[in-house]
Amino acid sequence: MSIDVRSIKDHEFTAQLYLKYNSIPSLGIKTFKSSPTISVNNPKAEFNLSASCFTSGYFEAGPGEVETKLSEVLKIEFWHSDRLKKDILLGMSKLELKQVLNVPLRKKQDSFARVLDAYIPVDEVDED
Repeated sequence: MSIDVRSIKDHEFTAQLYLKYNSIPSLGIKTFKSSPTISVNNPKAEFNLSASCFTSGYFEAGPGEVETKLSEVLKIEFWHSDRLKKDILLGMSKLELKQVLNVPLRKKQDSFARVLDAYIPVDEVDED
């Protein structure tokens, strides 16, 4: 399974941005922190996050086990990095991984994949 956040838009913040994904051991996904940080200096503008937000994991499952394994929720945290202060959690998105089962297969000559391309809102977080 591959995870890749490609861009961010419709946000209210400026930041030295990095993302964190939670660990999902049953899917071979380890806790992930993107690097390097990305300068987001214009609220509301769309920013491409390049390849810094890509991670992948490997898992095996029989036909009856796939839906069970994909019942997990991927949490994507958006953080502001400041080398002089504690990092600040800006927001969080949640993705139900079982949604990937509802998209059609993309077939090539020697392989196939399911690709979920979705807009997922970022929920603001109040740290107080």
